Amino acid sequence: YTLYTSLDREYQRWVERRLRQSMALGGVVTALDPRSGRILALASYNKHPEEPEAFFWKAYPAASLFKVVTAAAVLEEGVLEPTSVMAYTGRNHTLYRRDLKQKVYPWSNRVTLRKAFALSVNPVFGKIGIHSLGRQILREYGAAFFFGQALPSEVPFETSHLQVPEDSIGIAEIASGFNRNTVLTALHAAWIGALIVSDGSAPVPWLVESAQRTHGEEVYRHQEGIPIRVLSPGTAEEMQDLMESTIRYGTCHKSFRPRQRVRRLRSVVFGGKTGNINNRKDTIKYDWFLGYGRDTANGHQIALSVMMIHGRLLGHRANVVAFDVFNV
Repeated sequence: YTLYTSLDREYQRWVERRLRQSMALGGVVTALDPRSGRILALASYNKHPEEPEAFFWKAYPAASLFKVVTAAAVLEEGVLEPTSVMAYTGRNHTLYRRDLKQKVYPWSNRVTLRKAFALSVNPVFGKIGIHSLGRQILREYGAAFFFGQALPSEVPFETSHLQVPEDSIGIAEIASGFNRNTVLTALHAAWIGALIVSDGSAPVPWLVESAQRTHGEEVYRHQEGIPIRVLSPGTAEEMQDLMESTIRYGTCHKSFRPRQRVRRLRSVVFGGKTGNINNRKDTIKYDWFLGYGRDTANGHQIALSVMMIHGRLLGHRANVVAFDVFNV
């Protein structure tokens, strides 16, 4: 058979070259068209091919990317709004039992949900998981986002996994992404970005446009799929608010700041979420970016995920690679 794929060949080659320049142990990039589900780039890289670490079909610890699901759930349920103010104690990236109580102290920090998302504040999302959502709602929204079930795509990849425990600290760890048990594939992550930028629904990703036998007989052609709705348009718009705040002043602020100097990017609005976590031996760091770009001038959109694997020395971070992949 001869397969004709959806990949943009020039873009795919550029992404592969950018990954080789990353100085990381490995990395995966997935880019797709949110409206059609067409996969534009699907690239993986390993610094040592004989000991590969990164595969586009493999699921890796999702870390704080799961805050996207938690935030979407609490917004869709109408419990909070982007401007809702939350009080918390502790540091942004720690999660201790003492910081998960409802009690507000004079020294408590106060932050809006928008800012807590942009800065990836673990105690806030841990408290949301325990006190605003609970185990059952987290499980339901995880399933709605296709954790624990295969996304009906033609591309073979591992199923993203979610298991919400019954104890409160376990719920907090899941809701904030402060665990290694929730795993996600790069393709799935890009699809989540696609449904958020596309008003809460997106078609499944696809790679094969057509297939022909050696004598030219066409035996397969891609049929446009029906978008899968996960969120209401209103909640998707609120999630765009949160994700675009991540770019403006959150964890992606520095890496996306050069966009102001690129004329053709001035009409593009970017949204994103970062996440990172070490393996149990502290020998590898999994480093994520999930997001999108939408051009307000011509309506073009692209959804993107980047997952970099670092050793003791950090290579280029996922949000830095993401900006370069957007800026092609």
